[in-house]
Amino acid sequence: MALEGSLRERDYEGIDPTVAHASRDLHELRGILLDPRQKMWERYRALFALRALHTPEAIDVIGRVMLSASSALLRHECAFVFGQMADERCVPWLERSLAGDEHPMVRHEAAEAIGAIANAQCLQMLAHYAQHDPAIEVRESCELALDNIAYLKDPTRF
Repeated sequence: MALEGSLRERDYEGIDPTVAHASRDLHELRGILLDPRQKMWERYRALFALRALHTPEAIDVIGRVMLSASSALLRHECAFVFGQMADERCVPWLERSLAGDEHPMVRHEAAEAIGAIANAQCLQMLAHYAQHDPAIEVRESCELALDNIAYLKDPTRF
């Protein structure tokens, strides 16, 4: 039986692992996302609703969770959402994650998100971490992001 797109967020390509929370109240969604006692399902739902809000305040909440949640999976998903948003206002949060998260999975996703934003600052960060991150998967993610940006600028180079 097909899901008929029930998990698909129309503004973002792909299928989300949960449906977005019905609320669009920033304070309610922040409370759910920041509460480690909430089930991961509910926290993801709040995250996807905050993505849909796409306000500076929503970005701030997602960024705070990306830098503080005890769950590497949730931190990873916050970085993924920032990549989907491709908003330059996410860069400071992603930079802190790429520079300091202890889990390579999270840094890898931050690198991919930085690649989706692709401004000059992002290119510099990716070039730096492609050379200096201790984890091969993060270095390769940075290289991949840089190659993708180059390809999108000039596909004849590849």
